[in-house]
Amino acid sequence: MKTVLKIIKQRTTKWHTARLGKFTASNFAYLMAKPAAGLEWSKTAIRYIEKFALQLHLNQYTHRPDNDATRRGMRHEERALQEFSKLAETGMK
Repeated sequence: MKTVLKIIKQRTTKWHTARLGKFTASNFAYLMAKPAAGLEWSKTAIRYIEKFALQLHLNQYTHRPDNDATRRGMRHEERALQEFSKLAETGMK
């Protein structure tokens, strides 16, 4: 079965809307942060969850300023998507 990817240009209104209230891979470590003894969730995880709950409540995406890592990612995104597409088509791992 062929996988169809929907590519949305970064930093557009459509992109922000698609990300609204979603945890991202680059910040997933916040959810996995080790909680203090006796707690189920870390303070970091709770703040991260609250941030996305607020986004959903306000229906407004909050973004942070770019940094070197995000700028590098944006520079290489098109090539990465092309390479991923090739692998997805051939089923290679």
